This record gives sequence, C-alpha cells and structure tokens, in this order.
Amino acid sequence: MAKVADVDDEAGSSRLWNGEGFHGTTMIYGAKGDDSVPAQCDYEIVLMLESRPEQVRAYRKSRMKSGRKPAKLASDQLHDELFVVIGPKMTPLSAAETLERAWRHAFEAKGSVSVRTTPVTT
Repeated sequence: MAKVADVDDEAGSSRLWNGEGFHGTTMIYGAKGDDSVPAQCDYEIVLMLESRPEQVRAYRKSRMKSGRKPAKLASDQLHDELFVVIGPKMTPLSAAETLERAWRHAFEAKGSVSVRTTPVTT
C-alpha cells in the first residue's frame, strides 16, 4: 500500500512539490555508463507516494550496512540506469541548465560529491 511521502513545505511552490501527477508522451534520454539514447516514450509519474520504499537506494544501502541483503530488483525495474524526462516546452539549453542546478543542489550542496563542471554552452 502506498503512503504519502514526507514533504518539505518550504521547498517551493512548484507543481513538483504539490503532489501532482504527470503523464503524456515526450522525449526521454536514457543513460548507463558511456551509453545514452534519446527516445520518445509514454510516461506516468506519481509524486508524493512511497509505494515501494525497498527499491530506494538509501533503504537498500541501510540493509547492506546492517548485514542484510536487499531484495533483488526485477529485470523491468531501474538498476543503474538514468532517465531524464524533458517536458515538450523545455528547450535543450534550459534542460541542460536545470540539470546542472539540480546536480549542484542534490549533491554538491550536501557535500556528498565533489565535482568539477564546466559551464553549459548548448
């Protein structure tokens, strides 16, 4: 059974933080290691629900740290792949700039990753 995720009410007023869902057809970019591929696809994203927390990386790591094996991921679930879903009104330059800001917010600001980046020039 899915449960509502904890929300940071100070995070912003974007549709992302208001628990809205998204669906449609758009371009995605999939990547794994040095391999990447653009593709048009249908998507459905449901935010603010935690229906399978055992699939989240932090949960899996905590199990391994405590000496327990995490559940095996099914072949049709994400493993070590990355997918970027880009809305049809977003330009390539805006997508690159937004990804760069998101990276900095998620990793560099929290001190978990040290990266040297170059400015986006698309």
